[in-house]
Amino acid sequence: MAKRLLLTVLTRVLGEYVNGITEENLKVGVWAGKISLNNLELNRNMLYKLNLPVDILQGSLKNLEIVIPWSSLDSMPVKLVLDGIYLLVSPLDISSFDVEEVKNRLSANKQYKLQQSDKILDLFMQANEQSKLNSQENSNQEAQNVSFIQRLTGKIIDNIEIEIKNVHVCYEDSLSMRGTTFSCGVTLDSFSVNTA
Repeated sequence: MAKRLLLTVLTRVLGEYVNGITEENLKVGVWAGKISLNNLELNRNMLYKLNLPVDILQGSLKNLEIVIPWSSLDSMPVKLVLDGIYLLVSPLDISSFDVEEVKNRLSANKQYKLQQSDKILDLFMQANEQSKLNSQENSNQEAQNVSFIQRLTGKIIDNIEIEIKNVHVCYEDSLSMRGTTFSCGVTLDSFSVNTA
């Protein structure tokens, strides 16, 4: 049950940022405890949700590795290693948008905000249900299973490590000064995010 839950969460979260992530790609690796995917294409629409004034022209991820310590999931972290991120971005050219594209972008942004609000509301509702379950001393097996899944999910989220290595972001601007192209880049060797 924990493996199925983790597979669903990984597919949903990674699918927003990387094209071609499906449960089929991840299934074998999740059961083995190690997922390694190479030469992935980043989703060009991922920045629309953040409402940034840039557009992704090209994005790739050389290697995505996920290590899941099934035998000690409650004490060892789930590790995500992203290696070789390349992004080519340019300023958003709103003069080339037609009315339909503007509506689509605004609709996508609105939909994203609604989804985020729904997720927060769902978490609040789950926490509220959990407090009700805890206040009632119920030895029902179903209540114990729900409690176990919620505890396991909380443990996984509280104990995660993300390491990002070899990031290169290139910004090209051919809109500001017509006839010339301005380009600059930033390279980052590595950084990591750990929850405690």
